[in-house]
Amino acid sequence: MLRSKLANGEIYILKGFIEKTVRNSSIDLRFAAEEIVQQEERQFSEEDLKRYDLIQAKLEKGSRDLETFIREKKLRNEPVRIANIYGHSAIVQHDFNEGLNISSSEFEITDFTCNITSATSILQKLQALKPMQFDIIALVRGGGDRQSFDVFSDVDLANEFINLDSITITALGHTVDESLLDKLADRRFHVPHDYGDGLHKIIEKLKEEKSNSRAILIDEVKKTSPNSSMNR
Repeated sequence: MLRSKLANGEIYILKGFIEKTVRNSSIDLRFAAEEIVQQEERQFSEEDLKRYDLIQAKLEKGSRDLETFIREKKLRNEPVRIANIYGHSAIVQHDFNEGLNISSSEFEITDFTCNITSATSILQKLQALKPMQFDIIALVRGGGDRQSFDVFSDVDLANEFINLDSITITALGHTVDESLLDKLADRRFHVPHDYGDGLHKIIEKLKEEKSNSRAILIDEVKKTSPNSSMNR
């Protein structure tokens, strides 16, 4: 049978004919294959399909909102614990800290290093951090050549990344290219400075809201005080 010659996941050009059936004012079309004309080269590799499956899994799982998470933790006066992963000889910590500015005291940040050009090294570092229960885990890199950037699309690394309980962040130093980990992260920043500045802006926004709420509350108390009633 022709069907027995077809392999799952492969692409074929088939020769056959169309059968048309009219049923209840509708037309059903069925293709009856008679011959395999040609087997096409696969357009997608196994790695491509695995990457697609990971992206689909992330879409089903959903992303966690960084700002909402930090707001809720701060309003409960709970610490926000962050693990930043850098390369062994990285100097971009300065860029991150410059962006974070005066808000550094609002977070408990611990720096870790690994060979950030090696998928295996990064994966092992993520596995080591997993039981430490950080609220946020970020991969931070200051750019580099496109070839070394490919490490962030490694399937095994991405599988570990997507299964972390922590909120995941990437700040990999590339403004144009987008890696698989960028697609899977809960929040992507282009460069380390933007990552630090993003955290700073969340804190500043929360402080402003608290200040405005306090001002409104004081104004309401003044309106309901006995002295205010006597003045009226």
